[in-house]
Amino acid sequence: MSWKFDYLFYKDFFQPREIQLLNQYFEANHDDLESINNTATGRKKTRTLVMAYFKVKHLLKNIENFTTDLNERNFGYDINPIKDGDGVLLNVYNSKEKGKYDWHVDASRSDIYDTKLTVLVNVSTQKYEGGEFSLFSSGSLKVEELDKPGNLIVIKSSMNHKVDVVTKGKRRTLTLFINGPKFR
Repeated sequence: MSWKFDYLFYKDFFQPREIQLLNQYFEANHDDLESINNTATGRKKTRTLVMAYFKVKHLLKNIENFTTDLNERNFGYDINPIKDGDGVLLNVYNSKEKGKYDWHVDASRSDIYDTKLTVLVNVSTQKYEGGEFSLFSSGSLKVEELDKPGNLIVIKSSMNHKVDVVTKGKRRTLTLFINGPKFR
């Protein structure tokens, strides 16, 4: 694990066999599959979104332990443990749809909790081109580490970020939001 500017990066968090199992699990057990090609709060996004809301905790135990430790050492947020009912997103950016997601932040609409950290893992199973992930802090910063399947990054959810257009193939990322009580 290493700090890279405004994010934390972990190389090869998942191995190829684990990536394959995660994708198979999502394909067999998702609650919802929706194709998103619209404007949400003025930000253009084109992706297929697979949402799993049940029995995913066993797949994410290593992520939970990692983010809990990471949070204690680096952020100090009051966060909730991951539960089976927490949503996990599989974002599929397909070149045929010019998949992308423009600048945005991750936030909760809840009156009870806020989204504190965003965990992203590249779980692509085939080569793709484009689809670079960028952060915006004091300028745009491409996060090249997220281009490799198995790699994981953690960002503060309030950081502006985007995914550029996928020009060839499909880019697949797993997204987990780490929530906690409302900021005060």
